[in-house]
Amino acid sequence: MPKEIHDNLHLILDAITDGVVMVDSLGKVLYANQSAERIFEREYLIGKTLGIPINPSATIPQEINLVRPSGIGWAELRSAPIVWHGTQAYVIGVRDITESKITDTRLRQAATIFENTRDGVMVVNTQLRITHINTAFTDITGYTEAEAIGQRASLLRSGRHNAEFFREMWQSIVMTGHWQGEIWNRRKNGEVYPELLSISAVTDKSGEVSNYVGVFADISKIKASEVHLDFLAHHDPLTRLPNRLLLLSRLEHALKIAQREQKMFALLMLDLDRFKEVNDSFGHLAGDELLQQIAQRLSSRLRGVDTVCRLGGDEFTILLEDMSQPEDAALVANDIINVLSEPWQLSENIEVRIGASVGISLYPDHGDEPEQLLQQADSALYHAKSQGRGCFKYFSVAITQAARLRMDIEVRLRRGINQGELRVFYQPQVDINTGRIVGAEALVRWQDPLNG
Repeated sequence: MPKEIHDNLHLILDAITDGVVMVDSLGKVLYANQSAERIFEREYLIGKTLGIPINPSATIPQEINLVRPSGIGWAELRSAPIVWHGTQAYVIGVRDITESKITDTRLRQAATIFENTRDGVMVVNTQLRITHINTAFTDITGYTEAEAIGQRASLLRSGRHNAEFFREMWQSIVMTGHWQGEIWNRRKNGEVYPELLSISAVTDKSGEVSNYVGVFADISKIKASEVHLDFLAHHDPLTRLPNRLLLLSRLEHALKIAQREQKMFALLMLDLDRFKEVNDSFGHLAGDELLQQIAQRLSSRLRGVDTVCRLGGDEFTILLEDMSQPEDAALVANDIINVLSEPWQLSENIEVRIGASVGISLYPDHGDEPEQLLQQADSALYHAKSQGRGCFKYFSVAITQAARLRMDIEVRLRRGINQGELRVFYQPQVDINTGRIVGAEALVRWQDPLNG
């Protein structure tokens, strides 16, 4: 072979990216181009044995593992027999496919994740038409691949969000390449559901947006749990009426409206008479059933704007908003007393009778704070019960002063007992006819340091 052709052939072999190796029948390298040394990560391969398989009849490429200093790789081999200087030799073409194998593996992994993730995945093009979906997309939305591919992403739109919502969404995607938030979408069957959606822009090598990928999770159950927990936090579990926490919140709201619109409202505190007798006679299950029936009957007797709450035990409160005159509260209280005094039919043919006492506080006459109005209604209720029960009383300053006096006396008396302020006196009993002492009465007198 002329030297010029020989030199040009070497230049050509060194210029190609695939490795070219010539080995003898024992596998010893007779020639290797620069690409082969790069692929095997070894210099001066001539005279060395690479340990690569030789298959003279192989017309289909073979894949082999490459054990290299940098780690395991993959190569694709093609071999052909030749005669070199009168002896049998083989030319082997070596193509490094490590990167493509890694890419292929990653693509298969991504495809597996794409199909098996529990989150719905939707890929759309720049015209916002759906190009790919996964199985979870169909499970969540009800749309099959045949029904979704080619459709616009607005296929799922619920109609609950206005144009401003979507304008802000796309502004975020354009500015940052990403948006995440809660959104309401619509299933194929028309059901509107909440989802947590993440949208990311995908760019090509030139940096231009080529696709958008939306990943979403159906959070219907989470939302339902939140609603349930919120309900439990603000309602009585037995009667399902608002509890004290929700009552205070609604009282705050009623106060703001009444102050702004110069209106009045009333707070009624209700205590059941003889309820303990029901529990003691028929058991707590019967008592619970009675409380549930009372809650239903109270709710049915009031307007939608009014609020019935159970504070606990046999105590209820009623918030009457938007009243025209104070006497309206008395009419409601009297109606409640009459209704609750009617016979109650419980399970197992049990019939019971109870009564009710009601205390009333008014805004703005009796206070302008939720806790203050509750306290005033409670004082009025105490007065109603002390007057023989089965009646209602409005709050008054005199009632509160009397209640505070009773509490003050009780506290001082308890302290007097502990401090030995009680004295025993014996009073003789005298027969009027004879004048003789026939007995004695033992009296306890409290020697109070303040009042004697």
